[in-house]
Amino acid sequence: MDKTAKVTGPELLAEVKNIVQCLAEETDAIKRSAEFQKWIAFCGTFHKYSFANTLLILAQCPEASMVAGFNAWKKRGRYVKKGEKSIRILSPRWYKTGVIDPMTGEEKEEIYFAPVAVFDLSQTEGQDIPQLNYTLEGDSLIDQYHNMIDLFKKENITLEFLPLNGAHGMSCGGRVVVDTGLDLNGQLNVMFHEFAHEKLHRNANRPDARKVREYQAEITAAIVMYHFGVDTTASATYLAGWKAKENDIKDAFNAAFPVAAQIIKHLTAQEDSEPGEKGIA
Repeated sequence: MDKTAKVTGPELLAEVKNIVQCLAEETDAIKRSAEFQKWIAFCGTFHKYSFANTLLILAQCPEASMVAGFNAWKKRGRYVKKGEKSIRILSPRWYKTGVIDPMTGEEKEEIYFAPVAVFDLSQTEGQDIPQLNYTLEGDSLIDQYHNMIDLFKKENITLEFLPLNGAHGMSCGGRVVVDTGLDLNGQLNVMFHEFAHEKLHRNANRPDARKVREYQAEITAAIVMYHFGVDTTASATYLAGWKAKENDIKDAFNAAFPVAAQIIKHLTAQEDSEPGEKGIA
């Protein structure tokens, strides 16, 4: 299929079903790789923060990817850079009240929350850590890049390009930020991903689980990238990082497909047409 030509809805649907199956198989293969297992082992040593603390972290450092305390980083061979400002979260502390529980005969304890300091990976330096490479290189899709910027304007979504120092992109409800440190193709892939978040997850019907939202957004990006001839390994790696299974990917396809179709339609400058004729149905 000519990736720049107009395509009918049935043609694109048939193409995408094959993409989704291949993506599921590739994601599973990556999860079995030695590199991925090493990354999982490293990440598994990090504390899982509560929802409230996650919000505190994101409010203070939106680009945060992996946080730990000063001594925790030190144990992993990394050190907080001089002058870095800590991220403050709340840690539970128990204390004895001096009151004996008549039912158990033990002294009662109460809990309070004390502020503690943590630091993001980007605020540290030292030993290398395992990385998952899900960036795309090159500038082969420059025409699609500029057309995608036009789509953001058409949808009244503010698009900014800033150095993010860790995160590749952010969707903030009517505003998307893309990391300038990525190659053009990498930035475009992030635009697809964050556009999907804007279209699918800024309403009351969005999935509650963040991982499901990430599945839907990345599968949208993978469908469009594959349509324009780009290898989907980066997307498979990203999905593996979110522990996506084959059924997760197939379930997310139903939400991803309409957004991917909208993007492809715009990027190929297709005109609206009657169902069953030219254009994406």
